[in-house]
Amino acid sequence: MLTEAGLADLAGMVWSAEIHQARRAFIGGSDMKIIASGDPDAVNQLALIKRGRLEPEDTSESLPAMLGKWTEPFNLAWMQRARPGLTLVANRTTVLDAKRPWMACTPDAYATDEVYGECLIQAKHLNAFAKERDQFADYLPQMHWELGVTRRRWGLISMIRGNTTHVWAPIEFDPFYFSRIRDAAEAFWTAVQEDRDPHYIAPPPPPIAWEEMEAATDMTGNNVWADQAAAWLASSEAAKKFDAAAKELKKVMPPNSKRAEGHGIEIKRDKGGKLRIVAIESQNEEQAA
Repeated sequence: MLTEAGLADLAGMVWSAEIHQARRAFIGGSDMKIIASGDPDAVNQLALIKRGRLEPEDTSESLPAMLGKWTEPFNLAWMQRARPGLTLVANRTTVLDAKRPWMACTPDAYATDEVYGECLIQAKHLNAFAKERDQFADYLPQMHWELGVTRRRWGLISMIRGNTTHVWAPIEFDPFYFSRIRDAAEAFWTAVQEDRDPHYIAPPPPPIAWEEMEAATDMTGNNVWADQAAAWLASSEAAKKFDAAAKELKKVMPPNSKRAEGHGIEIKRDKGGKLRIVAIESQNEEQAA
């Protein structure tokens, strides 16, 4: 990253036209951060770039962008120094999802950690006035996207604020949150493939840490809760009897029979030996339909 004169190679830190062209073929981690932001202008601009109708922003004149790239190697080295049990094993390697090749990511680094095992690292350089808590929330979509694509459970965010503070925090993969941002990304990508503007994508709510959850919530005034609670209480005993009856019926199913019937029910045995109980009347209705 240095020139022969010992200066920072600014030109070498800017993505080439070939890299920008390649990135049109997938959604990466930084793209996911935009899609999950809830900013319709930013999302539409990204869609235009992916559709080849708008040139990407030239970051060579952006001090924050260039400074972030320049300090990334130092950030990673400092993170490894701050956490002796962490070992960097690779960096800047792009991974494509096997089932959805439009899902991809290029984490800042891959690592192994004595506590978090095989994990990812994101290295960020913040301005001196940024609040770490807000920044962690901003980068949750990007980190979860990268964890989901690479099939990792843990990610570590390393942040340098100004020139005074270094903080880091672990983020555990939340499959429910990942499914929400993946749905948003798929809707966005469908619009790109159909060469149209994406519909507004509401930002999915971030996962809530256990420590931040309410100890208890009174649902007395919720009508849906009231209706379903009454149905659950009314059917609880019946459900127990149903399960017990099914268990006993399967016990008396003749072991040499593929099918048994009587008293309004039928038990079928599939090729794998699994037994299925159905009401004969409902089965006849299905066949008639």
